[in-house]
Amino acid sequence: MKHSKLTSFRGLPVSVLLIVGPALAADPPPIGNPAGMAPDTPGVYEAHPQLQHPNTADLLFAREAALGAMAEVNAGKLAARKAQNPAIKDFANRMVSDHTNANGRLAALEKGDRMNVPDQLDKDHKVMMDQLGKLDGRDFDVAYIRGQVTDHQKTAQLYEWIIDNGQDPRLTSYAMETLPAVMRHLEMARALQAQLTGSAP
Repeated sequence: MKHSKLTSFRGLPVSVLLIVGPALAADPPPIGNPAGMAPDTPGVYEAHPQLQHPNTADLLFAREAALGAMAEVNAGKLAARKAQNPAIKDFANRMVSDHTNANGRLAALEKGDRMNVPDQLDKDHKVMMDQLGKLDGRDFDVAYIRGQVTDHQKTAQLYEWIIDNGQDPRLTSYAMETLPAVMRHLEMARALQAQLTGSAP
């Protein structure tokens, strides 16, 4: 540990190293919870959180929203090619358009905030895409629209959750602005599922 600290000062004059040397040799006092420590405890107020540092809720929302949005676009493009029902094709094209637009707005918010948003689908969404790719005709239409109902239900819950628990006001504003469109997509998917299967979920 001490060696790594010294290597970070390479290039400084020897006189400066001699001055800071004793300070580096001594380990800093541990920093605990200031609420349970005396006001004059050394090091209590040395750490300050960054104003725009994302919290756990923001990080989780950014990851799940990005994955879901990518899956919507990919599945929509697949359905636009493979769907047998014209209404399903129209719905799929709208999903591609709407979610591509929403993805761009979300990416702009996440850029530079160290949220480590994934740029490719996770295992679960890849499996879903593989399963859809093996289907054709009405079987594909039913499987796709059922998945859309489930996915939009989950997305609506995710957006409602970040509205209540998010720290970054930009993300909560984005969720509030986008949630109505998610609910419209959900109602459209439910209506199409009812037409295809004769019953609502």
